[in-house]
Amino acid sequence: CKLIKTELSESDERGEPFWHAMIQDVTDRKRAERALKDSERRMAQIINFLPDATFAVDLNGRVIAWNRAIEELTGVKAKEILDKGNYEYGLAFYGRRKSMLIDLALHPDKEPESEYYFLSREKNKIIAETKVPLVVNNKKVFVWGIASPIYDQTGNMVGAIESIRDISAHRLMEEALRKSEAQKQEILDASIDRIHYIDKGLKILWANKTATKELGATPEEPIGRTCYEFFAGRDTPCEECPTLKAKETGKIERALLCHDRSRGMEGQIWLDSFSVPLKNESGEIENFIQVNRNITEQILAAKALQASEEKFRTIFAESPIGIELYDSEDRLIDANRADLELFGINGPEQMKDCTIFKHPNIPEHLKEKLRSGQSVRFEEVYDFDQLKLLNLYQTTKSGKIDLDVLITPVVGKKESAFCGYLVHCQDISDRKKTEKHIHALNQRLIKAHENERQRLSRYLHDRLANDLSVVKLGCENLFNNQPEMPAEIRRKVTEFCDILKDAVSIVRDVSYELSPACLDKLGLERAVFRYCKDFSEK
Repeated sequence: CKLIKTELSESDERGEPFWHAMIQDVTDRKRAERALKDSERRMAQIINFLPDATFAVDLNGRVIAWNRAIEELTGVKAKEILDKGNYEYGLAFYGRRKSMLIDLALHPDKEPESEYYFLSREKNKIIAETKVPLVVNNKKVFVWGIASPIYDQTGNMVGAIESIRDISAHRLMEEALRKSEAQKQEILDASIDRIHYIDKGLKILWANKTATKELGATPEEPIGRTCYEFFAGRDTPCEECPTLKAKETGKIERALLCHDRSRGMEGQIWLDSFSVPLKNESGEIENFIQVNRNITEQILAAKALQASEEKFRTIFAESPIGIELYDSEDRLIDANRADLELFGINGPEQMKDCTIFKHPNIPEHLKEKLRSGQSVRFEEVYDFDQLKLLNLYQTTKSGKIDLDVLITPVVGKKESAFCGYLVHCQDISDRKKTEKHIHALNQRLIKAHENERQRLSRYLHDRLANDLSVVKLGCENLFNNQPEMPAEIRRKVTEFCDILKDAVSIVRDVSYELSPACLDKLGLERAVFRYCKDFSEK
């Protein structure tokens, strides 16, 4: 029973007071309360043995359950937190009083905070995962939680429950996997090769950035399209396609591909292509990895090199100047046709004993320059009869010729480049004869000039200078016997005499400069010395 109300009533007939009491039968309620407590006790026992950290609160937010797993996770004992409210449970996870996922179950209209990595609702359940690690019991942990309301038998909400799971290892594995995938992606995107992941129908499942960058496309654009359609602009794969071959053989295949550039780009592109079949556990081919390296520049460079070599061979063979090639060991490699004709040799094989540094016609000081990497040029008289005695090679020629020889050391900048010596030989016999003839003509011309200068010098000295001297003496003696001659006339005659004297001096100087008499008598050295001395005095 339950005493509801007692009050004092009026007195009875005898004047004595009496009490009225109201009593209610609460047997059913007591039974329900006992059942609820038994239910809460059983729920607490069940919660206590759950493997996940779990706690429950009533409608007022007071903790009514705190199992062993959450004690181990947080280090907070159940007796320290049971019956406590005001977000006491937030201290264990955040170090401050704050709402948690369980509060979203108690108050469905409450806005979730942005601290969750993800949050979803499934009917009355709320599932979430923390974005950043929480410091729980002095450890950083990532947690996953699920919360839901608790209802009684009549369907009324009586509280909420939340289970929390430490997913740090899982998140760290996910993060490591994500970083690993990101690193792989970065490595593949940084590759200079085009890398495609394609299925058995040659449809692209994935492509790295290099594969699409040259075409100005995004990595997502080729997905779902065939590689020959997207990259080559073809309706069918080429016959050399390594993936088709790998599909047949089940092995890694390689091919050199050439096709026109697609997407409006001009020119051709050359690819060194590999296709790797990927098999499942039963050995069946599922997909392929195709790696294409753009070798267009190498192919063009090789073609340019080949054209350059052909041009060089043509120039080498057709050059009118004799050309010889020696390696770095001073061995003859080749000689052109002009060189063979110049020395009267039938073929380069007959010159195998020819060397630069053992050749008797090359001076030693020039050989030293060659060894130091300097080019040398010299002219020599090539005596075939003398060289025949050395047995360097067999020649059909005899006698002597004049040669102009240029030897250039060749040092390659690249490892595979040619290193050795390049020799140019040119027959200058005709030029030498012409030079001698010109020299002789020059000597005759100079001799004629000298003779003419001597003739003029003698004429000026012997004739003109003497004639002027005679005139000068005549003028000086013109009025010796005529004392009555006016002074003005005598002064004029004296001036004429002075002019004639200067003229005689000038004529003699010109005569001397045309052909100094001391040149023949004293020689060139003393004549020049005397000339300079006279010039300095003047």
